[in-house]
Amino acid sequence: MPQGTALVQGLHIAPYDPGWPVASELERERIAGALGKLARRIDHKGSTAVPGLEAKPVIDIQVSVEQLEPMSAYAAPLAALGYFHVPHADGAVCPFFHRPRVWPHTHHVHVVEADAEDALSRESYAKAKSEFIERVVQWALSDGHQFRQQDARVRW
Repeated sequence: MPQGTALVQGLHIAPYDPGWPVASELERERIAGALGKLARRIDHKGSTAVPGLEAKPVIDIQVSVEQLEPMSAYAAPLAALGYFHVPHADGAVCPFFHRPRVWPHTHHVHVVEADAEDALSRESYAKAKSEFIERVVQWALSDGHQFRQQDARVRW
């Protein structure tokens, strides 16, 4: 398996947890300490950032940097914090990291160029999220999982 790649097992949607913003802030501070001025912004993104929303219990963080290359400028400090880089189709515009190495992950980090962050619209986020969900569903079906009505608790 490529570096950082792990099969998703036991993916579930959890009730809103008021500890998610606290966990995000603590991680933001760790990332800010590791990246210093390299990180122009560090934001809590995704479902766990929406008060009251059920979500997969993984903190999504977006780190905005001046430029994505060289990746080693931020990949090495993130690795020192326990993050693993996962190459993917959109890696040239939004490198992805997670920790720990194996599922269940507790944190995901998406790195973007600061000037490009406005280009990461709600539409592109939804498209990427939908593609990810489709891959997880296809993997689960190929592994013999049978979805029940309660598995389909998606709210828009």
